[in-house]
Amino acid sequence: GVSGSVVDVRLSVDKEFARGTQQFEVYADPRVAGLVPSRGTVRGGTIVSVVGSGFSSEQLQCRFGSTQVTGSGARVLSSSLVVCRAPQGNVGESVAVDISMNGGVDFSASDSLFHYGRGATVDSLRPSQALAGVSGQTITVLGRHFEQTRELSCKMGLFTFAAVYMSSTVVACNLPVRGTGTATVSLSNDGANFEGSGASLELMGSGGV
Repeated sequence: GVSGSVVDVRLSVDKEFARGTQQFEVYADPRVAGLVPSRGTVRGGTIVSVVGSGFSSEQLQCRFGSTQVTGSGARVLSSSLVVCRAPQGNVGESVAVDISMNGGVDFSASDSLFHYGRGATVDSLRPSQALAGVSGQTITVLGRHFEQTRELSCKMGLFTFAAVYMSSTVVACNLPVRGTGTATVSLSNDGANFEGSGASLELMGSGGV
């Protein structure tokens, strides 16, 4: 049948049909093609965009490994995009993310993995001051639990920008141009969650450094 259509089903035994009918919904198998982001912290709560096909139905469920996510933690945005809130996990754990369109009876068979790690924590900046209105400045971020990922990012105020991994405790960030003032610099291993602590950077006029 056509995906999303409802058909009537009658039971036959020895060519005799039972009275009455039951309705049965036909839908295409959901397929997961990728996850954005594909990693998050062990605390859970990361909002993951699941890209694929065949997404529909009000009976959506997401599954991270063996943990199912329902209700407000799973939403269909289109036939090719679902958003799921990642549950809590364990450090170093990688779990498959699958989608169900029929309340958890059947799930997709995905090889897209979500990786759990510790949240990046910023302890200090070197230097802790920079020039306002000047491009091309780099600061060294010192902290803990930094991971060498494609999504590794620095954030300063509303600006998010790529970070350069040096070690699990050292990262370099190229600063965007900002006006004078104080901004908090934080770091994310997945480019989405900046939940760990940050450090203050003072942006000064050319005569103040």
